[in-house]
Amino acid sequence: MTTKTHDKQTHGHNRRPNQHDCLRQSELLLIYFKKGTITAKLTPELLRGLVAFTTLAVGFGITEIWVTSVNEGKHRVNSAHYFGKAVDLRSHDWPDPITEGLTAAFRSRNPGYQLLWESRGTENAHLHLEFQGA
Repeated sequence: MTTKTHDKQTHGHNRRPNQHDCLRQSELLLIYFKKGTITAKLTPELLRGLVAFTTLAVGFGITEIWVTSVNEGKHRVNSAHYFGKAVDLRSHDWPDPITEGLTAAFRSRNPGYQLLWESRGTENAHLHLEFQGA
């Protein structure tokens, strides 16, 4: 009986898939949290809104989302950020038509949430996603 062995390394079977492999294999969207963001107080309602947003984002060709602020950082007094009901999402590297379309689509499908495009046209451009429902 003859047994063939294959070097798995040379056939690519023993390596971890990289981000691009995952994106080719499925409509996977990666969510990153900027170092220092505090996620412990996120409400279930806000998490549902974030899932709804990311689901729409895939359809607009977005492959990764960066949450840049939850309840840390400087926000207005009594901001929803401090109560786990708001996040900021980096958008400065998305083309304006994509951001506009995604924002409009989210707003039309998700009553109870506010989605604002803040600091548009700057390096700090981001979307502010906030749960405003009961």
